[in-house]
Amino acid sequence: MDETPDVRSDQGRSLARRSLLGGALAIAAATAAPARPARARSAAGVPWPRGALVSRWWTDPWARGSYATLPPGSSRATRAALARAFVQDRLVLAGEAYHLSYPATVQGALLSGRDAAGRLEGVVGKAARIVVVGAGVAGLGAARRLADAGHTVTVLEARNRIGGRVHTSRAWGHPVELGAAWVHGLTDNVLVPLLRSEGCSFVRTDYLDLAVHRQDGSQVPTARVADLLDQLWRIIEQARRPAWRPGFTVAGALADAGWPRDALHRFITTWEIEHEFADDADALDLAWFDQGLRLPGGDAFVSGGYDRLPHRLGRGLDVRLGHAVQQIDLRGSTIALRGPRTSLDCDAVVLAVPAAVLNAGVIEVLPGLGSAVDDALAGLGSGDLEKVVLRFDRRFWGPTQVMGLVGTRNGRFADWYDLTDAVGVPTLVAFSAGDTARRLTSRWSDREIVEASVADLRRALS
Repeated sequence: MDETPDVRSDQGRSLARRSLLGGALAIAAATAAPARPARARSAAGVPWPRGALVSRWWTDPWARGSYATLPPGSSRATRAALARAFVQDRLVLAGEAYHLSYPATVQGALLSGRDAAGRLEGVVGKAARIVVVGAGVAGLGAARRLADAGHTVTVLEARNRIGGRVHTSRAWGHPVELGAAWVHGLTDNVLVPLLRSEGCSFVRTDYLDLAVHRQDGSQVPTARVADLLDQLWRIIEQARRPAWRPGFTVAGALADAGWPRDALHRFITTWEIEHEFADDADALDLAWFDQGLRLPGGDAFVSGGYDRLPHRLGRGLDVRLGHAVQQIDLRGSTIALRGPRTSLDCDAVVLAVPAAVLNAGVIEVLPGLGSAVDDALAGLGSGDLEKVVLRFDRRFWGPTQVMGLVGTRNGRFADWYDLTDAVGVPTLVAFSAGDTARRLTSRWSDREIVEASVADLRRALS
């Protein structure tokens, strides 16, 4: 009998980080390659941005995407097998992909790291030599707990910075988040007191403060958006209950139910599902794509620099930047770690790199992680959620905090947020997800991405 706990949420709303009259919000991904934009032209009311920042998580070799997903064929046991993996009683995994309750979130990463450290503490002796591979939030969370318990801890990080997929840019003189930006679920969230203690504040996101624009400049009534979101989730839940089919996709369920393919319905799917879970609806398992628990208390943007969290966790630790690990050899009495600038022996390892990096074979583990771990890793997908952040001299857009754009090409830049209160200067951020995001960041320059986002905004606000 499978005793793995079922942590998919009640009524399929586990990871919904937002709500709009009963529905969460999301953004786009499409299979066709996006057309390159024409040169941007001025338009009344929508000026050229004063500054722009573009994320590229898909092409980052130490991320290979934004967060893990559950593609067709995954099950409730996929994450659980990785969360409890214990290789030779001396190597454990840590990261957002392996947390059952809060996957794909920063709090999930931190809690996973702490859990991994606790499992090691139960088997290693006092003052053990432990290496943590990866200085993201999961790795630093594990290292902090182990160091506080008296172990000798070394953290090896391939990048020249800590934080992993928490990446704060200060290129404009103000903290701007190119990776994680929200705290999801403010109630009893482990991140809230940590960030507050470092001087950060929170700007709550009001998803009801919404305007959805068509490309002709007209608006979709909020009640219409809410009704479609409710219809979408009813289709998903009905498809899951009576005749669950292993490996069936969200897109398949919608197609079977006759979900229309007009611009507005496509927008609802991308906004609600594909942005929320960072991949195309045909790449998400119907039964398990939203695995996790509810996140109560609403959401908020972090103001003041999300990177203050990893810096707090890493304070006083032996963190070595630019130290990529290529091989972890478990065959001896001690563990040997090797890389271009690394040669260390230790008693135990916390492997805290994204699941996509492990699946890519960037780090060789000898004699292997074991078939159960390998199979579970292969059952995870790598979602991609990318952003373009635009700074302006003035706040020209409407009064709402959230904007949706219907009918953008391949669903790109369909989801916009006003970051002015979080950043301190007039700023908008737009998201793209799934294949659209992967193609944009793989094939387009920053300038082309900015031009396309501004052009879509001008059409919608004309």
